[in-house]
Amino acid sequence: MGRLRGLLGRLQPVHGLDRRAAGLSQEQLAQRAGMSIGPIRKIEQGHGGVRMETLHTLARALKLKTSDLMAAGPPQPVKHDDPNSQNLRELRIALTPALTLGPATAPAGEEPDLRRLSRMTYDNSVLYFGDTYQSIAADLPTLIRAANDAVAYYDSGDERTYALVERSRALNLVGRYLTQIRQFDLAHVAARGAIEDAKAAGNNLVAASGVGGMCWLLVRTERFDEAEDIAVATMDIVEPKIMGATPDEYSTWGGLAMEAAAAAARNNRPKEAKALRKAAGTAAKAVGKTHRNLLRHWSMFGPVTAAMEELSHLDDLAPEWFRHQSSAAITFEEITKKRRTLTTDMREVGAHLGVFA
Repeated sequence: MGRLRGLLGRLQPVHGLDRRAAGLSQEQLAQRAGMSIGPIRKIEQGHGGVRMETLHTLARALKLKTSDLMAAGPPQPVKHDDPNSQNLRELRIALTPALTLGPATAPAGEEPDLRRLSRMTYDNSVLYFGDTYQSIAADLPTLIRAANDAVAYYDSGDERTYALVERSRALNLVGRYLTQIRQFDLAHVAARGAIEDAKAAGNNLVAASGVGGMCWLLVRTERFDEAEDIAVATMDIVEPKIMGATPDEYSTWGGLAMEAAAAAARNNRPKEAKALRKAAGTAAKAVGKTHRNLLRHWSMFGPVTAAMEELSHLDDLAPEWFRHQSSAAITFEEITKKRRTLTTDMREVGAHLGVFA
């Protein structure tokens, strides 16, 4: 994570502002932020390891976006003994194959079985939502190669469109898995590919699902501005019609609103976060009841999604998957921070999300 510079002291200022320009001493800033002076002194001395929550607190005190405080420090050397480098070798080869100047060749052999490819994605998605990551790691390289072979085999027609959509869904799964295990650069390759394939197939809804995965990745890597921007831009494209919209359409659109709200809340943009949660609530009312389509459009959405009851319900439907969702934790915090007391369900959900120690 980038280190906070300048804005809090004598280092190069960000956007021309710093603590002194705001007329604040270290003690005054600490008092306004409701924190001790120690972290501020460490930040101004250039120490790394600043917690995101500390940046968020300081941003509120200085009336800035959190992203304004995130100036990058010099990169640190990468250790050569990273076990994931070897563990993910086959997945890396499948996802980022080497290129040559020679012409690409179609795969030899029998015609790909598109139904089998779809089933492979389905089965691995079940494992993902069941938190069975070790099994997924072994299967994903084969899934990627099968999807690549299908796209290469069909150069036109409905079969190519089908193959592109299936590869998009497979790459969406790969991107979310890699995000979950913090392999963010590889995850970005997969998420980008998922969106590009769905766009090439002309399937905006599947592409929007890919954008949802990209938003989650961007939030996990503190790229809050981009996450909010792409979510809102995609919402404009896939906004459901007043009449005749399907639950999938409402759920995908509402899910993007929740992703955008999470990014805005994390970026100290409470008004925007509130407006986006309101949009999600509108979509939830249109759905009418919880719509569960985890494997096609990565959505679990309904009237309760935009409120605390939905968080509790999602917890019941897919507890292991739900426990890892950072956007749910952020939404939970935003909903409960102004409440004096919490219900039993709220406390249980908060504990499951790790909001409460």
